[in-house]
Parts: sequence; structure tokens; C-alpha cells
Amino acid sequence: MNADETVPSLQGRISYTVVTEDPRTLQDELAAAVDLVRGRAGQQVRNGILITRRSRSLFTVELDDEVPYGTTMERDRWQRGGPDPSGQ
Repeated sequence: MNADETVPSLQGRISYTVVTEDPRTLQDELAAAVDLVRGRAGQQVRNGILITRRSRSLFTVELDDEVPYGTTMERDRWQRGGPDPSGQ
């Protein structure tokens, strides 16, 4: 698996990290991560999905208690002008 693929988080919750430098594939990669979160969550989970931008090339996709079921929200946490936490 290379750095541009979607990989599961190791934090014990349903969360995926997307790292990409290619804006042409970003939407497809985020959509794939959303599908993975939904698939792992199953029918019993009643949370929405939060997509957080952490830098130019680093995003997390996860279930979030504060997001209503059936909703996908976006949050921008990128500190522009600071170091890129993805290391790129």
C-alpha cells in the first residue's frame, strides 16, 4: 500500500486517513473512505460522518457523535503557513 491509498486508522474507532497530492483523485479517494466507514459501521450505528482536512494533502474520515445520522460534514483544521503534518 502506498502513501496515496486510503488506510485504516490505528486508534480503535472507525476512521480512515486519506493522503493524496493529486487533486484530480481527491474526491474519489474521500468517497472510497466514506464508503469504507459506512461499511464497517453497519446498520446499528447512528452517527454521521465527519471529513476533516488536516493539511493540503491529509484528510481523516470518521464516524462522529456530533454529526447527525445520514449526514456527512466537513471540517477544515489545516493550519496554513505551518508545517504539513503529513510530512510532505
